[in-house]
Parts: sequence; structure tokens; C-alpha cells
Amino acid sequence: MRKITLLTALLISAVFVFGQTFTGINDAKINSKKDNIGSPSKKEFKPMANAKATIFEEDFEGWETTWPPTGWTQIDGVSSAQHWAYSTDTENGGNGTGQARVQYDFNQDEWLITPAISIPSTGIYMFSFDWSMYYDWMVSPNENGDFTIEISTDGGSTWTMLWNEDDQLVVETPTIPWPWETYTYYTSQLDLTAYAGMDVQFALHYVANDAARVQIDNIKVYEAYEDELVITRPHFWFNYGGGYLAAQPYEQLVGIFFGAHVWNNGINDATNLVLSAEVLNEGSSLYLQTKDTVILSAGMEDSIGIATGFAEYLPDFGQTYDVTISVASDAVEPDMTNNEYATDFIVTEGTFARWKEYTGGVSAWNFVDAADGDYCGVKFYVPNADTLYGCRVFIDDRTNPGTTIVPKVYQITETERIEFIIGDEIDILESDLGNWINIAYPDATGTDLVVEAGFTYYVGFECYFGTDTLLFGTDAIGAPHNYQYESVLRQGADSWYYFESAPMIELFTADIVSAPEVTAANSNINVYPNPTEGVINFTNVAKSKITVYNVLGEVVAQVNNANDLTTIDLSRFDNGTYTVKIENNSKVVIKKVVLSK
Repeated sequence: MRKITLLTALLISAVFVFGQTFTGINDAKINSKKDNIGSPSKKEFKPMANAKATIFEEDFEGWETTWPPTGWTQIDGVSSAQHWAYSTDTENGGNGTGQARVQYDFNQDEWLITPAISIPSTGIYMFSFDWSMYYDWMVSPNENGDFTIEISTDGGSTWTMLWNEDDQLVVETPTIPWPWETYTYYTSQLDLTAYAGMDVQFALHYVANDAARVQIDNIKVYEAYEDELVITRPHFWFNYGGGYLAAQPYEQLVGIFFGAHVWNNGINDATNLVLSAEVLNEGSSLYLQTKDTVILSAGMEDSIGIATGFAEYLPDFGQTYDVTISVASDAVEPDMTNNEYATDFIVTEGTFARWKEYTGGVSAWNFVDAADGDYCGVKFYVPNADTLYGCRVFIDDRTNPGTTIVPKVYQITETERIEFIIGDEIDILESDLGNWINIAYPDATGTDLVVEAGFTYYVGFECYFGTDTLLFGTDAIGAPHNYQYESVLRQGADSWYYFESAPMIELFTADIVSAPEVTAANSNINVYPNPTEGVINFTNVAKSKITVYNVLGEVVAQVNNANDLTTIDLSRFDNGTYTVKIENNSKVVIKKVVLSK
């Protein structure tokens, strides 16, 4: 094997900058034109406020034949045919399949009203709801409708507006951008302090004239915690290439830097924050670094980076590295489930990959003004001289046979994108649907595929689809990705963009190896209670392997081929923090559990 260069100057003590960019040309962002190219099992990193106690909850499950839900009131507009209704639209809020939805029509005035709810006189109570809407038709450039949350204290005689989708001051939070993304589910939370000790009702009110559908799910009234830190966005920077790598070749290893956006969602200022990043292999810690912050005021968010990067790779390939980013402060939070984020990456013999979980489909076909010959791909930074043998792509099973792709690799310099490799046309066959296609790049001279050190390469395909559908598998889970540095789209001759997912395209710097198994992502693994007095419950872990490690990296408990609901009893062990590793179909979830008896 050739000697590995790890860019040591960056690994020892680099200044972490969230805005760092790779050496090359930045692209503008573009959004998909398709509403429902979503996922066989939609998943995204979605930080949530924790609840001390929930006094009202409606997830809209089980109301297929009886609508509205028991105790609710619906008032239909008299001038339209579309009203609030039960829906199992694929764009759901992540809790089963049911949701409340109103489709667009003309002259709409649609009400859906909760039962009366008594707000206690003590404690901090919040109203939260998940929502998904079309920005262009509700806000700008076409303000054709309004969706509001309204509250009544007199049995519905009068109403006061609490939330409106086009009020930036109300909508925008550390977890909701402005403008918000069309048909992406967000969670909004409203403070009910002004209504303490009152009986109230809430209304979902939709007034529109040829606007767009609105989807609502997971309504809750709950008591909030005084102290609560939330990691709203973890950050992974694989050196100059930026973004996240699910797989990198052993001879192309780079240093990794970690950080996070942290939100203080409590009512108290958080003092002496510590952001930690830990990398483990088989339960043994290889790297643990922290960054201290003196104070984070209530309601504020800060971006925190850890200066020293990770480079403690083991001396062989085939290893999985588990990463946990977590935050804590002086205050003891009763529920710390949103204080951490965990993922993993692998070191391979010769494969680059960005995608981690198969959650949907994407290609040049998806986008506004799509045309035959447009290009869709993935960016990879290659730090050391090497040979690009080929690539592979996963074909989503919604693709029409007879569509065509042409492999193409661009080399990116400071000023231009150079066509480096052009492959032969590949016609998609029926047998390709739901499978990988392996492609060996042509090498006429024996040196055509040799690349210099220190360049970024776009690895992808020109797409030819006519009036048919052409989709590659893609990963749209959000974190740990930073898609600006991962995805790439070319429309026409030279209009370049990035988009919000990581196509399932892999690059080989060694001979083509066997394809990884692809299954739909499991988005619903739960581990509770945490902290625990002994028993840990696991849900949605069927057929998984669960391993629990102590602080020394020793295995203290293990379950093979777990049931969907599994429990592990740690009560015989000492108090402390334990690492839980959940493995299923090569996917790994890492959790930290605190045992406090």
C-alpha cells in the first residue's frame, strides 16, 4: 500500500469555521419540482423540545372512518368543496401515517377546532404542532392563502391569532429557516403562559383562494422544562472536501472536524456549556475532544466548533467508526434525548460514498426546467494521487426502463470545471430497477484515470429521460449531511447548483467491490427512559443486534436478533454513562444512556 497523507497541519490544531468551503467553485441552491418523490421510509434529523408532562395530544391516527377526531369540531366553508380531512399522504409528520389535511380550492374558509383544554395555573405550558405547506403559494410570490393557529377562551365565540405561516417573526426559529422549504415538515411551539389557569380551545384555520394543500400532525399541549439544550444541527467536516463521507478509502483518509448548532430552549440561561465529540471503534474510544462556552442565554442559538480534528484511524480498512456529538451544562436536565447526535462512517479498501440511508429518489429529472442532458452527481475530494477505476449508482424502482445515463467525471480547479472522464451510454433495463449498476471507466491509454492529489471531482451522470421518470436512490435525512458540499446539478451547458440530498453514487479508487445491501431507512428507533434506574426499553429494533459498553469499552450486555420491543436490565451495574450500539443491515445507531439508581 502507498503511504497515507493526512494533511497533518489541519489535524493537529485547526480553527473550526462553519463556513469553510472546498477548493473549487460554489454552486447555487436549487429545489425539486416534485412534491412526492419522497421516501419509502422518510427520515430526517428533527430536533424536538422535550416535554415534562403532556396534557393533550392528537396524532390523527385511527380516524379513517370517523372524522373529525372525538371531541373536535369541524366547520366547513360553504363556498368550496375541499375541507379538513383525514389523510395518509406520503408527506407525513413522522408518526405513523395519519394527518389532518386540507386540499386547495377557491373561496375556502375551513376550521378544525380542538376540544376544551384546561391549562394549569403553574408551570410553563406550550402548544406544538407539525406542519407542511407550499411556500410559493402561501407566502411569496403568490400569497393566495393563510393558515393560522387561533385560541379561544370563551368557548369559540371569539378567537385570537397565535401563529400565521407568513409571519417571519413568529415562524422562524433555530429549527425552522426562513423562507421555509416547501412540503418539508417542521415543528412550531407556542408559549401559553398568558393563558395559565384558563380553559381554552385551539383552531386550525385555513382561508385561501387557489393556494396549496396544508398538512398538520402531532398536536400537543405540554409542560416544558426550565433547562433544556437542543442540538439543532450537528456538523461534520471531512477536511477540504467538506460535508460528510459515509465511506472513504484507506489511502485517501482526511482529518475530520466536529461541531454543532446548540439552542437553549429552556427559560433559564445555560452556563458552562461543554460540547463533546467522541469517536469509537467497537466500543473503544479513539478520540474525545470538547469545547467550552461560558453562557448561552435562554432562547438563543450558537454555533460551536471543536478545534482539534480526528485522525486516530486504525491501521487497516474495513473498520466502522461511531461518532457521538453531545452538549451539557451546569444544569441537570431531566431529559437529555435531544442533547446528542450519533452517526458513523466506514473506512474502505477503495470506495468513496456520501449516502448513508436510502430515503427516496433524485436525478436531473426532478428539477424545475429539467431537460435531457442535464447532469446529477456527487462531489468527492481526493487528497492523494490515485486512479479512478469506476463508479456505481443505485436505480430507484420508480424509474422507467429505456431511460439513459452517461457517466461523467469533472475535475474542479480554482476557476473551472474540466470534463475528465466520459463513459459510454447506459440504457436502464427492467432488471436494473431497485439495484446497483457498476460502471468501469474507459481507459484508452492506461493512464487516463490517474488523478493528481488535492482536487475535488464531480462524479455523476448526464440524464436522458424524455417524458419518462429517471431516479437514482438518494439520502435526504438531513444531518449528518451538508449538501452544499456534497451534491451537484448541471442544467444546460453551464448552470450549476446543489440540492438537498446525497445521491447514491459511489466512486472507486480500487477494483469494483460487491454492492452494499440497500433497505429503507428505519426512522423510529427509541431508547428510554434516559436516565434510567436500571431497565432500558428499545422500540423499532426488530432483528437488530444491541450491544451495551461501559466506560472501559467492555461489553456488559448484548442482545442478538432483538424483538421489535426489547428491554435490557442494567440495574446490577454501577452508576455511570453507558454506550449502546444498535446494528441492523450494516446501519448503526449509537446512544449514550445514563444509569442512575
